[in-house]
Amino acid sequence: MSSGRWPKRVAIAGGTCVALGLGVVGASSVLKGNEPAIATCASSTTVRVAAPAAIATTVDDLTRSAEAGSCIDYQVSTVSSYDQDQQLTSGAPGPDVWISDSSLWTQDVSTALGSSAPSPGPTIATSPVVVAVPHSLKTQRWATGTPTWSALLAMDVPLTVLNPQASTPTIMALADANTQIRTDNDRTTYFLAMLRLTRSALPRAELMTHAAEGSRTARAFVASEQEIVAYNSDHETAPLSAVAPASGAAQLTYQVLYPHRSTPLPDKARDLLEKTLTSSDAKSAFCQAGFRVPDSNPPAGSPVAADVVLSKAPSDRIRTSTLTSWNDLGRDDRMLVAVDASGSMGDPVDANGTSRMSLFQGVARLALAALPQTGQMGALAFSTALPGGYKWFSDGVRPLPVVKGQLLKAVGDAMSYVQQHGDTPLYDATWAAYDYMTKSYDPKYVNAVVVLTDGKNDNPDGTLDLSTLLGRLKAAYNKDKPVKIVTISLSRETDPDALKSISAATGGLFYQVDKPEQITGVFIDAFLHRGTPLPAG
Repeated sequence: MSSGRWPKRVAIAGGTCVALGLGVVGASSVLKGNEPAIATCASSTTVRVAAPAAIATTVDDLTRSAEAGSCIDYQVSTVSSYDQDQQLTSGAPGPDVWISDSSLWTQDVSTALGSSAPSPGPTIATSPVVVAVPHSLKTQRWATGTPTWSALLAMDVPLTVLNPQASTPTIMALADANTQIRTDNDRTTYFLAMLRLTRSALPRAELMTHAAEGSRTARAFVASEQEIVAYNSDHETAPLSAVAPASGAAQLTYQVLYPHRSTPLPDKARDLLEKTLTSSDAKSAFCQAGFRVPDSNPPAGSPVAADVVLSKAPSDRIRTSTLTSWNDLGRDDRMLVAVDASGSMGDPVDANGTSRMSLFQGVARLALAALPQTGQMGALAFSTALPGGYKWFSDGVRPLPVVKGQLLKAVGDAMSYVQQHGDTPLYDATWAAYDYMTKSYDPKYVNAVVVLTDGKNDNPDGTLDLSTLLGRLKAAYNKDKPVKIVTISLSRETDPDALKSISAATGGLFYQVDKPEQITGVFIDAFLHRGTPLPAG
């Protein structure tokens, strides 16, 4: 792949091609029939080629033409890059040749396999990733210009996606949006959009059907330029238009790779494949199929600008984080929030006299309004002024499940606990929350505890010190039934080392809030990563 400074532009000159709507086939299907590869050969070398559906048909057509007289039989199958990534990283034998559609997958495989990673071959085609806009929606305000990802993910944009495990354009777009988070508002928008998109993702066929409908049912969706060109060739009277985000378009990069095998691919088979897929005939065929190739114009009829700005490819860390967030948010949550109700939580923290408890109440209302009705969320307040040191925000007996309206009312009453001016039984309350969640673990949900406090443990009559708490947490943690603790420090008066160690004992995260306006963004980030922490680095 070529390299260059970011942002960069696709500069393509010379050559022409006509966009054709080529059909694609179902996942994991072999494109060739069972006919003999080369009838004149006593025996032939079979080469198994795995390629994403979008390019597999063209690769199959090209290798068919190249086989004559070579005694090589290229068997091309369609396999999504996600599925191929999972197969290779699991240690299972891979195909002889893998055509990946993004460096996100090849980086993941290389990291997992090290010296046994696939060896690289040539890049044969590319395709920018944009937002496809149905004809009936093209006059909408958000469908013109170069909006930010935050604007495209807003509630008023009828956007949907394919599941990122089945669509590299989706995972690249969501990962790109993840990298563009700059403000708490951006984070909130991303969080709400991910919640919405995980529950509105559509199969490809249904998504394409909606694209041809009126504005009430049509949906914008993430797609590659190649997908748009193929669709438009069959819908000339109502074509899709395209919107590239202000930060630039992600790009699919189709690269030939050779997975490590005990019996290497013969040089003759490798050389013929690379010669075939990089030939002038191949470039013409890929361009006709809607792809971009070196030394040629973009595919004819594309609504994407020839010099579209490309975004910097997200790191493997961001890809992993995005997939984890998608998978976690796609599952309903079961979260218990333990909130400090000691007297200092009522102290003003800004010029408007807003207290930390008031900030928590605002965040809790946001979360309860956004989360699906099928999830479970409970809370407990902890203070030495409360009997036993803590109180469930529910019926006084159990924290989960709680009716949303009941929990909203309890959150609204939380200031009354603060006004009793107690101290902070942090360790006892943390253990009470964690003990409950581990004993009532439900595998249908992402189970987590979130602890918010503005002070150190201050509980002379408590039963736990830090060492005893950590020992209990480590003993109770079960990787097969994971319940992670996220700790959030609301002031500089806490013991951050203690909070970090509490989270680390369960593989959870620690956050420091230094300004009142940060709390919403921190809580949302904690929710996004409540199931699995961000990878190191």
